[in-house]
Amino acid sequence: MKPRSVAWIVAISFPLWFVPLWVGCWRLAGLNYLGLTTATGGLLLMISSVAARTDFQSARIPNWITYTGTLWAFALNGFHTWVGNETTNQWLGTIGIGQSLVGFAILFFGLLVIFSFSGGGAGDVKLVGAIGAFLGTNNGFEAVLLAFASCTVVSICQMFFRRTAIVSTPAVGEVEIAGGGSIQPGLNDSPRPSALPTTAELMKRKIRLGPFFAIGTILVLCRESGLLEFSIIGN
Repeated sequence: MKPRSVAWIVAISFPLWFVPLWVGCWRLAGLNYLGLTTATGGLLLMISSVAARTDFQSARIPNWITYTGTLWAFALNGFHTWVGNETTNQWLGTIGIGQSLVGFAILFFGLLVIFSFSGGGAGDVKLVGAIGAFLGTNNGFEAVLLAFASCTVVSICQMFFRRTAIVSTPAVGEVEIAGGGSIQPGLNDSPRPSALPTTAELMKRKIRLGPFFAIGTILVLCRESGLLEFSIIGN
């Protein structure tokens, strides 16, 4: 069996045993942190973490992560609307199929429009759609905003340190001569100012957003669990 087929099978079947184990362990421990301890919280942590790792390693977010994540979000929220009761919906941490569909549509198509101009990756758009399907419009939008904010901070720091490192690199090829002094046999070997990457060139380099979407998602889940207090769009 091909590795990709195995990945699809694992991704589809994973929640069947992970959700009861995740929720059950928190309940046995006597802890109820709402967002984090629910089925939605556990699955989002796993999906965003795996997506962050694959994006960081290979600059790709595979479909077996995003497609199965979105389908499971719809399945859990469909159960919430049509079958579940107050108790089951509480440990599922779901929002209902209507809010799930709206959250997916707004975040997916919104980011699709933005990335169509900026040249972002399709995997990022699908991941954001899955996040919206789990969290709904407001929480999902906050997760995306937090992701972009953290990405901006890291990108500015990287841009600054890269340019500083290049500018401060000493010239090579300098040879000492007898009687003091030195000569540079290859004057063209030292970097020219015109050869340094500009700020615009550095900003155009592809940024792997998977880890930042994971950060934004985790922060929102921690807020929903009462571990953090913040509000971006007045939830």
